[in-house]
Amino acid sequence: MKRPMEHNSCEPEWTLFGEAPAPVPEVGTSGGVGGVAAEEHPYFKKRIFADEPLKDALDEYVPTACDLLMAEGRAASALLLEAAKAFDAGHLDQCAKAAAQCVAAAWHLLQKSPTEAVLHAHALSHAMLAATEADEQKAMLHADLSLSLCPDLPIAAVHTVMKLCNERCQNVLPILEDGLAWEIPSMLPATAKTPEVQKPIIRKPCSHLSVMGFRDAFLKTQQPGVIEGHLLSAGWSTARWSDLRFWAGRHGHRTIPIEMGFHENDAQSIALQHSDSEGSMRLGDFVRRFLLPSNTVLKNGFVRSSEAIDEWSASPVAYMAQHQLLLQIPELRRDILIPQYCALGELQTVNVWIGTAGTVTALHYDLDDNFLVQVSGYKYLRLYSPAEGERLYARDAPRDRQKKHGASYSPVRVEHPDLEVHPDFAHAAFVETILGPGDMLFIPRRWWHYVRSLTTSISVNFWF
Repeated sequence: MKRPMEHNSCEPEWTLFGEAPAPVPEVGTSGGVGGVAAEEHPYFKKRIFADEPLKDALDEYVPTACDLLMAEGRAASALLLEAAKAFDAGHLDQCAKAAAQCVAAAWHLLQKSPTEAVLHAHALSHAMLAATEADEQKAMLHADLSLSLCPDLPIAAVHTVMKLCNERCQNVLPILEDGLAWEIPSMLPATAKTPEVQKPIIRKPCSHLSVMGFRDAFLKTQQPGVIEGHLLSAGWSTARWSDLRFWAGRHGHRTIPIEMGFHENDAQSIALQHSDSEGSMRLGDFVRRFLLPSNTVLKNGFVRSSEAIDEWSASPVAYMAQHQLLLQIPELRRDILIPQYCALGELQTVNVWIGTAGTVTALHYDLDDNFLVQVSGYKYLRLYSPAEGERLYARDAPRDRQKKHGASYSPVRVEHPDLEVHPDFAHAAFVETILGPGDMLFIPRRWWHYVRSLTTSISVNFWF
């Protein structure tokens, strides 16, 4: 992990990143080009928690969690109770020791049985570690991990601990070197393994697509479509997101979940999965180890032509995928607007996706309608209608333990298929597109979609 640096003359000029978001433009609902400020939207407003002392939460939640844990994790139950009693008595060293052991036990249980009691034990133990840790960086790590599995966990004290830890870290700034490839590409590089789009998805400019126009053209018919220029029309304030100095500097101390692009037996992948950070990494380290090299490779035009199109080894591949970052870092909500089109349904989840060039999301479908908004960089997407499932060799998704989605996953390598193993895939009809900054793709529910990042990329998606 990066060593904290004291305040010095190398302090970044935060005004470069637009500290004060631009005011939201007034856009009539009939125009259909605007949105609701995220901070004012009911989805986020009902996820704002009042400050609460950790002791009060421990008194309320620990007895129930311990009772429920007895059937599946007696050791975790005993450790949680020991840590809570030590915290109440002010025996911080004893609390930290028991809480650390409880975290390990709860994390093990979560891999097998992710029940509410186990989740509470995991979150409360990390919160106690954060509250008893003198080092602000280590405290922040535990505070982030307390909510990493459920960012909207309705235990107010855990959110309070995270907020307090974040405030402690604000005076610790990293050194940000000049001359590095900090900017995510604003134009698609010619060497980014860019496919030729031959079966394009319908595109419409956001400025000419009202809410009712979207409903009639896309939602009712359940047809995908790209809405061009949404960020500009709606008044998003995400220009600073494209500068990696914003993430490494202002938010570099925050810990996020990371998926690696290495092979399963690769030492680095194993080290991350079994690390103290539970498969997560500080944002500053993520930028330096993965996003900057990705930008540098694209800037220098180096791509190995011998690779299959859906592989990328010129720089390491890593992804913060499907993470509710706007719940973890509430400050970021000021930068985005919830598209007005989402009012035609009920907003379920807002995720942020940040990754290197070469990240691939396997062919799958979701159960909700979806807007994928491209903030920075470029992505290639291919979509198949629900009728094509048989030709896609649909099966249960590997991560869908409770089988909620049905046969929602395809094992086919979309851009490099083995037609001897999957011969019917050659006859599956599809549409495709390249999303650039400002584009928003509507993906209807149960439509199969495959995604590959052509550059370093930041996206936000809305399931509704």
